[in-house]
Amino acid sequence: EGGPTYASHHEVVVGPALDTLQSLPISEPFDLIFVDANKSEYQRYVEILMERGLLADGCQIIADNTLYCGIPYTDKLFDAQPARRAFGESIRDFNLWVKNHPHLTQVILPIRDGVSIIMYKPTIDNA
Repeated sequence: EGGPTYASHHEVVVGPALDTLQSLPISEPFDLIFVDANKSEYQRYVEILMERGLLADGCQIIADNTLYCGIPYTDKLFDAQPARRAFGESIRDFNLWVKNHPHLTQVILPIRDGVSIIMYKPTIDNA
């Protein structure tokens, strides 16, 4: 009681993101998505969102940790935390997938571990 009125417009869903994304209603696509979860699943998250029509035209996807301590772009010889290498490689693969996807445009901001702003455009302008 006495809390913000907008809180009633949000629902917190707890569970594995891949399962949750499959259960979201498709009635209203999202304008903004924030991704900060299992690094090896980033690409699949975005694929599911696109496949299910959950992204509005021009949707902004904010993906955290897209530089991941520099691991995606340094030789494993320089690993201070070798156990994190697999996540770094997953992030590298995600960034490359986004770069090459015809409906996605990405800007990586070099803030701490990197933040990407990705725009979804389901149609390609030929102008």
